[in-house]
Amino acid sequence: MTIWGGEYSSELARFELARTLCEYACLQFDERIAALKKKDAGFKGFTLEYLRLTNVSRLMDMASECLKIGKTVDMNTEKRTAAFDVLVRKLSDTENIANAINADNI
Repeated sequence: MTIWGGEYSSELARFELARTLCEYACLQFDERIAALKKKDAGFKGFTLEYLRLTNVSRLMDMASECLKIGKTVDMNTEKRTAAFDVLVRKLSDTENIANAINADNI
């Protein structure tokens, strides 16, 4: 349970997105560096870990805990079910898909 309720939900959503993307960036960094070193042994001597966003990710996790941002969301509410229904309709609509891949829209 969060202390925020609906107040500041937009800002908290942006913060959580940033935190999640930072965590994802750390995971991707590890995978890409491992693949690079596997592909070319010359990179094994390079120290690249300073580029990893470890400290940013750790601090964002700490901030999330301090702000008491909940990690779980009840997705079985009427509003959330309706929102997902809209997303499903929009994302599976053939006209939307055709417009998205149409080179003329670029």
